[in-house]
Amino acid sequence: MDGQYLGAIQSVGFQFAPRGFAVAQGQLLAISEFNALFALIGTFFGGDGRTSFRVPDLRGRTPIGMGQGPGLPYYSIGERDGVPERVLSILELPTHTHNATFSPISSPGGSALNVELHATTAEGNSATPMVGAYLAQAKPPSGGKDQPEMIYTSDPSSGSIVPLGGVTVTGSGGGITGGTVTNDTAGGSLPFSMYQPSLAVNFILCIEGLFPSRN
Repeated sequence: MDGQYLGAIQSVGFQFAPRGFAVAQGQLLAISEFNALFALIGTFFGGDGRTSFRVPDLRGRTPIGMGQGPGLPYYSIGERDGVPERVLSILELPTHTHNATFSPISSPGGSALNVELHATTAEGNSATPMVGAYLAQAKPPSGGKDQPEMIYTSDPSSGSIVPLGGVTVTGSGGGITGGTVTNDTAGGSLPFSMYQPSLAVNFILCIEGLFPSRN
């Protein structure tokens, strides 16, 4: 594999790195031993830049071109991106609905209804019905016998009020008095794979070769 440029990366179908190459698995190299290679790749892929630098780690990764393609994000050389799997967040889920179940709470029986009609033993002071008025003792009209008797009063004394009988109320009590609503849950929050169909090969890096010229 003579004539290779220093720092060149290529894929091979065997499991080792031939002479003059190193597997691209993120290992550290000494700057003092590989200063020409360090002059080319520096610390793009890691290392402290004083005594050591790191070669690219392409294990389980797909290389992409640096820069920014149309409609794509910008990537600098040595930048990593992507995850093997992920779980969607609530904000990433599409708009959807869930089945809801209402569990009613019913009254066990009819409710008691109490209705009372009150009157007063005091004399009436009006012949015309009024809001909140009580039936009262009839008082002869003051304007002559052809006038209606005054049988209502709106201000009886508390001791003069009496309940009347003969009131009938019909109806049914009970029914739904409350309840709870339960939303059905869905999904298991399991991560899903982000991998494209892939085939594993061996990536190697030239560590002893021709120093590339910029022109």
